[in-house]
Formats: sequence, C-alpha cells, structure tokens
Amino acid sequence: IEDINQYKGLEIHQYFLTLPGVPLLSTHFEIHQKTGKYLEELVLENMMFFRLDPDLSNTYFSKTKAWGEKVEFKAGKYLIAHNVREKFLEVGSRIAPQKVLVYAPKGEHVVGFTNKDMLVTTVYEKTFGEHESIKSLDPVFLIFTDDSVTVDALEDLKDIRF
Repeated sequence: IEDINQYKGLEIHQYFLTLPGVPLLSTHFEIHQKTGKYLEELVLENMMFFRLDPDLSNTYFSKTKAWGEKVEFKAGKYLIAHNVREKFLEVGSRIAPQKVLVYAPKGEHVVGFTNKDMLVTTVYEKTFGEHESIKSLDPVFLIFTDDSVTVDALEDLKDIRF
C-alpha cells in the first residue's frame, strides 16, 4: 500500500492452494507489516463473487441453524445480507447439483450478500502486528461438491495453518 498514509508500507499477499484430485480450494492472506509502527486491528475482507447459473435467480446461499434447520436465501431479486455465525455457508443452484461450500473456521465472521446483480460471500478477518513482522492469517476453504455436507464433517480443517 502506497497511497493510504495509515497503511503505507503494508503488503498483503493472497494465496490460493489446491491438491490434484481434491475438490477443495484454500485461500489465505499473508501480511508483511512494514508501516514503521504497531498495526492495530486491521480488518481484511475476503470477498468471493459467485454466479453458478446464467440466471442469478436460480442461485442461492444457505446456512444451517444450530438445531439443524437449513435456511436458504434466493439470489438475484432482493437485497439480503446475512451474518453466518457458523462460519459455514453453501452456495448453490436450483438447476445443477454442484455446490460450493465456504468454510472459514477461524474467520471473525462470514456474511452472505445478494441483490439483483450479484451473490457475494465475505469473510472478515482481524489482524495486528509489530513493524517488520510477517503474519499468515487463517485459511478459508471452498469445497466443491454435489453432496450435502455438515459443518461437523469439516472439523479436521480447523487445524490447518500456513
């Protein structure tokens, strides 16, 4: 960052990792803190835009409530923004079986957002650090599947760090 005085000297790198044959994408930020001062509570937004069908109104995002009930939010029509406490949401299409599961086990919070033009998930992450430090933030996982998956099935991903 060069033009915002408060963050001048800060470098933000985003990495994407996959394994051949595994329907999973992991993304994480690496922060190089060179601002000359202690960085206090930087909030990063990891925004992901989805269009799983040419007709956005066939697309949805959903969350599962604590007692197991699935709540679905239709895209492409109304303005909807929903904070997902479980840090796990599904993006899918009513036309095709493929889904993208977004899982941010250590994220500050996850928001699903849609309006008539887009469907976006945003993972918010907070960080801080000393000058001249390098810090890797926790990964966000995108799982590509035709099957229904519960957040409990993803428990092992919580321990992955880069």
